[in-house]
Amino acid sequence: MAKIYILHSREKDGFVRALMNRLTDLGHELVLSDFEVGHDINTSLKNSMKSADIQIALISNDSMNSNYFTNEVMQLRNYSVHSNLRKLFIPIFYPNVFFNDLPSSIRNIQGITLNGVTENDAEETALELDIAINSFYGKQIAIEEQEKEVKEKIESSAPEYIEQTLSDLKSKESNMKKYALIWYSLGFIALVSGVAATIWLSNSGLENFGDNENWSKTIFFAIKSALIIILLIASSKYSFNLGKSYMNETMKIADRIHAISFGKFYLQVFNKRIETEELKDIFRDWNISNQSSFMGQKSEDFDPKLLEKIVEIIDKIKGKDK
Repeated sequence: MAKIYILHSREKDGFVRALMNRLTDLGHELVLSDFEVGHDINTSLKNSMKSADIQIALISNDSMNSNYFTNEVMQLRNYSVHSNLRKLFIPIFYPNVFFNDLPSSIRNIQGITLNGVTENDAEETALELDIAINSFYGKQIAIEEQEKEVKEKIESSAPEYIEQTLSDLKSKESNMKKYALIWYSLGFIALVSGVAATIWLSNSGLENFGDNENWSKTIFFAIKSALIIILLIASSKYSFNLGKSYMNETMKIADRIHAISFGKFYLQVFNKRIETEELKDIFRDWNISNQSSFMGQKSEDFDPKLLEKIVEIIDKIKGKDK
């Protein structure tokens, strides 16, 4: 049956003993604190809390006037609340307790209020506790069955799913890296072509003009040369930006692979002790960033603005002509 720890003050020892005896008769095991001389009180309380599944506090007006007792009650309450339904805290209130003077965290817990402190009251309280304990264990069994079912599903399906996901991500990473290298290469070729075109057009223009001045031909040749160079530079910029975007996506995929691989390692090492709620934390970095590098790109980043460049060149030539 249940392991029970009872926190109580020195008052009403007769009722406490009667309650303990009746709980023992019902098959429950009492966890006794080892508050002895030379022992650390906090350590003793901590050991008792860990050992017991059910924690009971007998609360009276006098006991709550003690800061030490109040702190112990709060520790029991907080420990049970944060134990993920592994521990049950039940406050038992003596008759005529001033509920308004109790901490709200204790007052808001459904407890047992005594009508008296006789042996009959101890009998009734023990039976009421037994019902609450059995209800608690019934809920625990249902929760454990659900967790067991989830764990079995994880053990059977998670490895295959993780392997498939890692395979898909690695394939995608390889493709993204390939596209990045292709676009970087095209950008470099366009940039080199722009430099070569600039040198060739400059030499070709000087040879065609000779010693004669022809402003119409000069303007046409200047515009044509500018268009070619601008287009090559714009193509280079476009290629480098796309290559950068593909490389950023490659790095994101690599981070996802690392996060999933760590989650896979954690599942393999701690498989038997993993709780259902821990799965979200294990794979919380799976989707590190859903923002694609391509979404931030704008048309202005790739627009060579040919019309503005042509107008600027013509204005400069007209200015020299004047």
